[in-house]
Amino acid sequence: MAQASVTLVSGAVLAGRALAKAAVTMDTNSLAQPGPANGSPAPPALSVFCPANSASVVTFYNSAAVATGGTSPYAFSITTGALPAGLTLTASTGAIAGTPATAGLSNFTVNVTDSAAPPVTANNSCSITTALIAPTPIPSSLNLVLIGLACAVLYRSRERLVRLLRRS
Repeated sequence: MAQASVTLVSGAVLAGRALAKAAVTMDTNSLAQPGPANGSPAPPALSVFCPANSASVVTFYNSAAVATGGTSPYAFSITTGALPAGLTLTASTGAIAGTPATAGLSNFTVNVTDSAAPPVTANNSCSITTALIAPTPIPSSLNLVLIGLACAVLYRSRERLVRLLRRS
């Protein structure tokens, strides 16, 4: 809670509430539903949701597995399969970040354990597909410049050829 504003930087995972009188600013953040207030009935069943399922090779990826229900704080892990090479999971937040190294499909199971006594766990089968970066198209203005240069070279070459033919 803030008097003026709250800013969540890129990649921050919010498990709770961000309250401010003026503004709450978020930049590609994951949200998790906060648990019930003290004295409330039992929390809803624990579940976990997959991170964003597509990434590009050599482009920074930032997402999170998000837990809802149960009792926070949570502990996240990968139980079967693996994240794409270059990505890592932060066990305390569920954040998955890094730069994928190769293209392909990675299937894995995200596990979350809550802090209830006894602890409750939940799993979800997830996948992330990493693709090669598409080539960046040449801007049309650059195409026009290149065409203009080619025409200028051809025109000068033509003029030189005409002068040579007149001399002979």
